[in-house]
Amino acid sequence: MAIKRCSNQKNNLRTAIKILSSDRNPISSPDGTPPSTGPACFPTSAARSSFITEGRNRTGVVRMRKPPASDSSSAHTVKILSVSPSEADHAALREILQGAKPDLEMNCRWIVRPVSTVASTAEALAEEAIPIVISECNLSSGTWQTILQIISQVPEPPLLIVASRAADERLWAEALNLGAWDVLAKPFDTQEVMRVVAWAWRHWKDRHELPTEHRSAATET
Repeated sequence: MAIKRCSNQKNNLRTAIKILSSDRNPISSPDGTPPSTGPACFPTSAARSSFITEGRNRTGVVRMRKPPASDSSSAHTVKILSVSPSEADHAALREILQGAKPDLEMNCRWIVRPVSTVASTAEALAEEAIPIVISECNLSSGTWQTILQIISQVPEPPLLIVASRAADERLWAEALNLGAWDVLAKPFDTQEVMRVVAWAWRHWKDRHELPTEHRSAATET
């Protein structure tokens, strides 16, 4: 009798498990409609992932995407006046600045305009607004201080960067004290030129407090 009762209990347990499984497993009826009775069941991990994705799409949540790269073709052209009697200086600055990729952070690319004398510098600054001037320390008809005097008379004065083979702390202190922006040692170092020019342009642009696209006098699209 004990053996028979144990067998009946096992059969009842199997029947209960089958009933419980049949209630929990189906998540819809054969015709595709949700079951009207029975406890809720948990979908598989794949089903949960699909549900979450669809739910986000329905609620308008956009997946995180990598921002598109800036279009270098829309970068503004910033002119830099190179004042030096040496064509080698102009060529070196062209190679460094114009050969560099457009600065996407500031949305600009550099164009070097060469002049060789104090008079041609004055003419260039009278023709158009140029934000940066890189001047040789000693010129045939003056010095960088002469260029600084010309700059002071311009309505929108550019920032002056003095270039010299004898660049030292004395020249640097004198130049900054009189109003120059910075000093570059020659021969030019690519990274140093890019750093000083980029910082000067950022300062000039911020000082004028106008969007870059509105400064048609200083830039060309």
